[in-house]
Amino acid sequence: MRVLVTGGTGFIGSHLVEALLAQGHEVRCLVRDTGRLGWIAGLPSVAIAQGGMGDPRALREGMRGVDQVFHVAGLTRARTAREFFRVNTDGTRHLVHACLETPRGPRRLVHLSSLAVVGPMPISTACAEDVSPSPVSPYGWSKLKGEAAVLAVRDRLHVIVLRPPVVYGSVQIGRASC
Repeated sequence: MRVLVTGGTGFIGSHLVEALLAQGHEVRCLVRDTGRLGWIAGLPSVAIAQGGMGDPRALREGMRGVDQVFHVAGLTRARTAREFFRVNTDGTRHLVHACLETPRGPRRLVHLSSLAVVGPMPISTACAEDVSPSPVSPYGWSKLKGEAAVLAVRDRLHVIVLRPPVVYGSVQIGRASC
């Protein structure tokens, strides 16, 4: 399968890229700055598509010919709320439109959201899929609105939304490890 990964230079994305390569998939990563490949630098067989989430043309070029998109890119820290919304909401919206508008584009979009869209939960309460979202931070709200953009096209594109909890890991010299 041919896949595009956004956010492949980050911690989660780089591990996803490695797993996809290990399974024999053809991997292309959308990268804003090709001089900062991070953890994917030197990985064999990773194609690089230069561009960012705010560039619809680069998004369409990057996903041309892919079967599936893994949207892992996102801001977890920002100076302003607007920055969160620019990347996590508007960028996701651009990506969704590119999926639909790209000739021979992807048939599936896997969107990595965040448990932050649910908001705080009592420790004794299990979080099920039907829990109503109640974000308490600009980050959580931006991710929720990104989910809405993805889910709005579920009748035209096979979409999956994942809400991982807090991600733990450590960084070793030159490479991330969990």
